[in-house]
Amino acid sequence: MTDLLVVTASGFVFRDFDTAMYALIAVVLSGRVLDYVLYGSDEARLVYIVSDEPAKLLARILEDLEVGATVLKGQGAYSRHEKEIILCVVKKQVMPKLEEIVKQEDEKAFLILSSANEIYGEGYKNILAEQI
Repeated sequence: MTDLLVVTASGFVFRDFDTAMYALIAVVLSGRVLDYVLYGSDEARLVYIVSDEPAKLLARILEDLEVGATVLKGQGAYSRHEKEIILCVVKKQVMPKLEEIVKQEDEKAFLILSSANEIYGEGYKNILAEQI
């Protein structure tokens, strides 16, 4: 946001909007390249789904997305009701489809998203491979 403000302000101050546009493109590209260098290309999303319809959601996730999932047992702190929590890791490109499945199956579901940068297992990095 700071870079955006500086680039926008420089465009107005110097009245050179072409250079400001090139600067904005350079800032966005350098940010993307830096993320790729620091975090690698296999960044994914760690997703927790707390739902009253876990069976439906789980069936759609396993079938439509072809990703694995783990069911965790939980208990609501306020209600004290037993809950099943779906835990899965999906690649960033698959995340919009997962969100759509959750909306279709249980619009009241509680969805927690987090970044996952180091994932080992089938479909991701091999845990036995040597690190550089």
